[in-house]
Amino acid sequence: MIVTHTEGIKNVYPNLYYRDDPQKIREGVPLRYGFFTGSGAGDGSKSGLVTQMNKRLRDMLYIERDKRALDEIRYYELKLNGTWGALEGHHDDVYMSRAIALKVSATMPPPTEVKDRAYSGPSPNRVRTVADF
Repeated sequence: MIVTHTEGIKNVYPNLYYRDDPQKIREGVPLRYGFFTGSGAGDGSKSGLVTQMNKRLRDMLYIERDKRALDEIRYYELKLNGTWGALEGHHDDVYMSRAIALKVSATMPPPTEVKDRAYSGPSPNRVRTVADF
C-alpha cells in the first residue's frame, strides 16, 4: 500500500482541501485531496483560475508584492493552442499557487480573532512531523 504525505497528515491536520461535492461525501465516496487544475472552462480549470486571478489583479482585489510572483505574472500567456502557461524558459508555479489559494480562500469562512487563548507553548499535535508517518 502506498501512503502519501496527505494520508499521513490528515489525521493530525484536519483542514486539508478536498474537491468532492458534499453529496458524494454523504454517499461514502472517499475524499480527493488537493486542487485539480484541468483543462476546460469551469472555475476549477486553469482557464477559470487565470480569469479570476486577472480580475483580482485588474480590479485591485488582490495586490501581489512578491517579485518572483510578479515576474511570473509578467511572463504568463495564452498560447496559440488555447491553453495558458508561462513563456518558454519561465515558470508559473508561484502564479498558479496564488490563484489556487485565492480561489480556495473564497470558499472558506472569513478568519476570526481568538481573544481569550494565551500561548502555552507548542501543541502536542505539532511535535509530530510528516517524516514521522
